Amino acid sequence: KPQKEWLSRKEAAQYLTQMGYPIGVGALANKAANNNAGHGPAFERRGWARVQYRRCDLDAWYAAQTVRVS
Repeated sequence: KPQKEWLSRKEAAQYLTQMGYPIGVGALANKAANNNAGHGPAFERRGWARVQYRRCDLDAWYAAQTVRVS
């Protein structure tokens, strides 16, 4: 089964949690407040209440949150 390109906020939170960045729907919504405020993954608003995240944007944001220690 091919993976969906666009994820709902709930699906995005589940995806990030599975990747190793535990985050809830509310925390993801807070990071999206004030036009993303530069703290959360990129998203698109579809209508007033519908927010969607592209899987590649979630991957890029997750990678940027990773701190590698030598």
